[in-house]
Amino acid sequence: NDDVSDETDCIVISCDNGGLLGGILGGLYQCGWRTSCKIVAAQSENNALFQAAIDNSFKPYPVNVISPEGKEMGHRVLPEKIARLSSKFEDFNPIKSIIVKDLDILNVSTLFAEKEHLLINSQSAIAVAAVYKNKHYFKQFKNIVIIINSGNNPYYNTKLLYKSIKNGKFNDKQTKFDIIGTTNIKQQMKRANIFDDDDDRKEEDEDGMDYEFDLDEIDNYDSQTEEM
Repeated sequence: NDDVSDETDCIVISCDNGGLLGGILGGLYQCGWRTSCKIVAAQSENNALFQAAIDNSFKPYPVNVISPEGKEMGHRVLPEKIARLSSKFEDFNPIKSIIVKDLDILNVSTLFAEKEHLLINSQSAIAVAAVYKNKHYFKQFKNIVIIINSGNNPYYNTKLLYKSIKNGKFNDKQTKFDIIGTTNIKQQMKRANIFDDDDDRKEEDEDGMDYEFDLDEIDNYDSQTEEM
């Protein structure tokens, strides 16, 4: 990894049911980025399952979920396995939780399409909006990767965007989104020697502490959200 000058130091994801978060955490252990790469779990204001678990000492806590578009989704919780895996990072690289307002999510979804000619749904827009609305926090990182995990049911509403800008509820200041494809990511991973045959499931941190990590737990995890 020392030979990679552009190693990713921050990954931003839309944290919904916890499946993507669990996969990312497992990947960090496998590639050796668990202490050097910050994970940001972005959530909408009415679907903050991860933040609810944090506030409950990393124990799942039921949340009455409402999508950014206003659709009621029922009571849901972050799966216990994902909460437990996330708590392991607290000792050496805590996961950053960011909650984004629904109006900002919807407007960023439209703004992204306007600037990049690529439609995304409101769930994917949560991660983009987290960076867009918290630029001061993300200035500390040099190479940020935003994972856009779905394009189903895209959200696009220019009327809402322009109305929000006019009313001062959304600020559009020459924002540019840099998009990289999977080919670029795979090349970066190859240079970092991520694909290693050694499947060591126990790593030692720089301070000498051992951290147990069960990769099978992630491999066998059902990513569907647990409902109450």
